[in-house]
Amino acid sequence: MTAADRGRAHLTGQKPDGSFKWCIYPCQQKDADGKTCRVSVSAGYNGRVWSVTGPADAPTISPSIDCQGGCGWHGFINAGVLS
Repeated sequence: MTAADRGRAHLTGQKPDGSFKWCIYPCQQKDADGKTCRVSVSAGYNGRVWSVTGPADAPTISPSIDCQGGCGWHGFINAGVLS
């Protein structure tokens, strides 16, 4: 079972330098049915980049995430937990 399956965020897309490209988290839309959303934690992907601390299976992302054009969720990821 992956971190996303458990309702937690995780990092993915590890680069050769050990950093990651994305933070993946479960879509918070009511009828998401297992869909995921993502934000860039690596410069150069979409112009907006979130900072990340902590391990890949329990990251803390800042600033808050406002999933515009997706599920519409606005919240925080702390130690992999969405709030």
